[in-house]
Amino acid sequence: MIRKLLPLSLCALAACTAGAAGNARGETSIPFVASNGIIDWRADGEEALFIRGVGGHWYHVLLMGPCPTLRNARTLGFEASPLGELDHHSAIFAEGVRCQVSSVTRSGGPPPKRKQ
Repeated sequence: MIRKLLPLSLCALAACTAGAAGNARGETSIPFVASNGIIDWRADGEEALFIRGVGGHWYHVLLMGPCPTLRNARTLGFEASPLGELDHHSAIFAEGVRCQVSSVTRSGGPPPKRKQ
């Protein structure tokens, strides 16, 4: 019996440690994305974007790689989790191009635009 419980205990411990590591990096999810939960968004180059959720909070969304259509996209689509959240398992669609999300963290928002 103990031999069976030990591997299960180690697996549970590893899962808890992995979850704590994700939280230590500040990873989170954006709620209500599937039900109009996005107020605003701004591209941050080709590999990231800032998203403002319905609660007024800004998030920085890092993509797994370059998303060439992101910078000039007029609209975005979101592939949310089954719970309707945007997290590291989600994707965005910029002008029809699917771009996989790598991480979502809270942010102070995009930097102010430079005056020209």
